[in-house]
Amino acid sequence: MPLQIELFVPDRIPDVRDFNARLQAGGAPEEYVFFETPQPNWLPKDRDRAIFNELFLATDGQVVRGAYALKRQPFRVLGEERTLGYYHHPFSEGIVNRAWSMVGALLLKDVLRREPLTYCLGMGGYDRPLPRMLMAMKWKHLAVPFRFRILRPFRFLRGMKTLRRNAVKARLLDAAALSGLGPLAIRALQAWNGRAGLSGNGDVRVTTEPSFGEWADEVWNGCAPEYPLIAVRDRRSLNVLFPTDNPLFTRLRISVGGAAATLGWAVVSARQMEDHPEYGRLRVGQIVDVLAKPADASRVITAAVRALRQQGADLATCNHSHAAWVAAMDRTGFLRGPSNFIFAASPALAAAIAPFEEHASRIFFTRADGDGLYRFV
Repeated sequence: MPLQIELFVPDRIPDVRDFNARLQAGGAPEEYVFFETPQPNWLPKDRDRAIFNELFLATDGQVVRGAYALKRQPFRVLGEERTLGYYHHPFSEGIVNRAWSMVGALLLKDVLRREPLTYCLGMGGYDRPLPRMLMAMKWKHLAVPFRFRILRPFRFLRGMKTLRRNAVKARLLDAAALSGLGPLAIRALQAWNGRAGLSGNGDVRVTTEPSFGEWADEVWNGCAPEYPLIAVRDRRSLNVLFPTDNPLFTRLRISVGGAAATLGWAVVSARQMEDHPEYGRLRVGQIVDVLAKPADASRVITAAVRALRQQGADLATCNHSHAAWVAAMDRTGFLRGPSNFIFAASPALAAAIAPFEEHASRIFFTRADGDGLYRFV
């Protein structure tokens, strides 16, 4: 019986659980578990929402052999508003059983049939199965730069687990921290790397907002023409993505001038880690999303860093695809880190912003455009 792709419905819950159990029993990574309810906790479909998730299953009779999630969202593509699909959480039984190795390609074919203008984001690095398949299928792609700024050097040296993989490295980092030389070197490096520093913002005013209001629409209308490819970031979309009842998000409104004209905004979050494989027990700050004109990026980044420092973050992290925003982080003392965060555009999407190579450095993607917000649900 040929595989069928169907919408996840309640009757399929036991079949999805069996699918997940087979993946885990077959040795799939622990995080390879598909959603076990058909109504997503993150961005469920609603008749009044333009941004929503749907879940699909590849079935062999009563047996589920694969699954994926598709987020639909309005974007601005070279000045025209169009709906894009974000393909995420694709799982195939081919991971653990070669007899079903064709399932991954079948899932991808199905998502492009439903939404030709589709992208993938994140994916964990070019060595993973999905990006390898996308490259083979000639999807256009780029690694989204990753930057970080160390806010509490002593705690960073003592707690950054990924740097303390063996006893020798751990002892050296402890010695650097306890002597004071490590924190001094980090501060000097960041100061030199971002010689503009975190000052010189003139009469900038930063306020914490409970939600996105009319001022966010003004920012969107003023900024949208600057970016050839960007998700719609008006107040209606932003209040769906960053709901007011979620205490993990801090919304910063950055204004300037006597009239307090809003030049941009940032959403930040600081979370305490517990035995994280990379961050250990550090308090990690994330610049989740931002918007302003490219010329104002440094002032927005500065406001975001200051807010994260006030929230007790040990470091601030950010992924951003736009060259001006990456340069703004460099100017404000951020350090370059390795990126496993990949953007890939389907052939139809790449054609819609052709020539892709000409626009690649100015497309606008942050972690908010992927499934990163799912972790805040």
